[in-house]
Amino acid sequence: MRDFVTGLYPLSELFNTGHLDVGEGHKVYFSESGNLKGVPVVVFHGGPGSQSKPKHAQIFNPEKYRIIMFDQRGCGESIPAGSIENNTTQDLLADAEKLRVHLNVEKWHVYGSSWGSTLALLYAQTYTDRVASLVVSAVFLADNFSAKWMNGEGQNYMYPAEYEEFKSVVLKNGETCTRAAVIDGLLNGHFGRKREVSNAFSKWHLCGMNMEKSTFDPELMEHDEIEHAVWMNYIFAHYDQNNFFIDEGQVIRDMDKLKDIKGYVVQGRFDMCCPPKGAFDVASAWPGCEFVPVQEASHSTGAPHFSQALVNATDTIADRFSN
Repeated sequence: MRDFVTGLYPLSELFNTGHLDVGEGHKVYFSESGNLKGVPVVVFHGGPGSQSKPKHAQIFNPEKYRIIMFDQRGCGESIPAGSIENNTTQDLLADAEKLRVHLNVEKWHVYGSSWGSTLALLYAQTYTDRVASLVVSAVFLADNFSAKWMNGEGQNYMYPAEYEEFKSVVLKNGETCTRAAVIDGLLNGHFGRKREVSNAFSKWHLCGMNMEKSTFDPELMEHDEIEHAVWMNYIFAHYDQNNFFIDEGQVIRDMDKLKDIKGYVVQGRFDMCCPPKGAFDVASAWPGCEFVPVQEASHSTGAPHFSQALVNATDTIADRFSN
């Protein structure tokens, strides 16, 4: 049933989809797959600005899990697309809680990767009594260090040639900070400038996603793909400009709230987007978790060693709660 190489489960058909009106002009798209009577799990996707994808469900056994996914405000199939109005971290957490109530789930398991790990941790810290277990991977703390690293002050030491190419596009008119230049270009530039910065940022961001060299080339993208990427990165810039709408160090500060929750922290040893130190700090402050560093893995959870580790974790949780 599982893929021999990756350990992933096959895709299962969606049995429920819809748009939940969460107020303030937003309708959040959600989907359910797997077993309606199975162990409920909610998936927080990455980004900010990305969307839920079918492959996110494949780390869960569809015979044992009721897999719930949703697109965050402005993302994917949520309405209105690309909107940053009334779009904050606190809004996203509240939306997840409204979805839980809407789907009549008393308590669910929570999973998130990258930016999704940030939201999963914050959700568990906010709605602790609604979380049965928690799994996070490719941990992003959404703090100043992590944001700087991702925009160049860190990852540039690993990819110096790619960083010089990135700087040549985004730094204009004497600018020196790539993070500030990306935010300004995406939020305030004309569409041509938005597209230019978006392509450069995507290329830079993706170069550290996998162990293999990235083959991403914006020149090969269709017009609608480019436009979608612009809006995705536009939302990212909105969150980055606002320090992801949380206090500096907030995730680690509030880890004591998870003292009664069990779970896993799964991290690629060579994650160039979100350095393993963040995952280590989370695990160190969370006595109820098992820390799983994955060798020969970077940021992408689709890598064979990474996906195998995630499936092992979710299988263990399903067996524990199914019985």
